[in-house]
Amino acid sequence: MCRCRWKIEQLHRQSKQVIGLEACQCRKAPMQRNHIGYAVLVWVRLNGLAMQAGPVIYQLKHGLLDNYLCHLVKHPSSSGHG
Repeated sequence: MCRCRWKIEQLHRQSKQVIGLEACQCRKAPMQRNHIGYAVLVWVRLNGLAMQAGPVIYQLKHGLLDNYLCHLVKHPSSSGHG
């Protein structure tokens, strides 16, 4: 029972810290449901990748962001802002 509860606690914590679930600024219920649905899909994918690759989900997320930022530094025109 405790193991199951801990998994739920991890999901809640990671959904806030990793995928930004609490940062939703949608006001209408359908948009909030979509945001939550997509956020959970992202968490499932990141969690699956973390289980395959070995690092914890936080390391995986920061590694993905590092790769993205390095790409933007090397290719600033690909950001769509310039």
